[in-house]
Amino acid sequence: VRPFLSNLSVREDARRSGVGSALVESCEEAVLVWPGKDYTEIVLQVEKDNPMAQQFYEKRGYDVLFADPACRRFDTTGFLLKQVPTTKVAMRKDLTKSRTTGRRKVGA
Repeated sequence: VRPFLSNLSVREDARRSGVGSALVESCEEAVLVWPGKDYTEIVLQVEKDNPMAQQFYEKRGYDVLFADPACRRFDTTGFLLKQVPTTKVAMRKDLTKSRTTGRRKVGA
């Protein structure tokens, strides 16, 4: 069992304002201070056809683990939801690295 960041989204007109970075940093901090647990990593998935999201996480220290072409997502463009195939890229961040490299911590 490990912390998994899921469904982080920022409204298009609020992107590049720091909101997404603040949300991710808040999640990372929550993982580090989770009561009774000593978690040191967080994982997530982004769709392969969303390179901006992948770059966003790579810039924040997340490493690509693998791509899973057997995933599905919900297509919300029509009246009814339907599942469509997609490839998701699994990413991981070692939170102990950011603690030792002098990066600012949330609230600091």
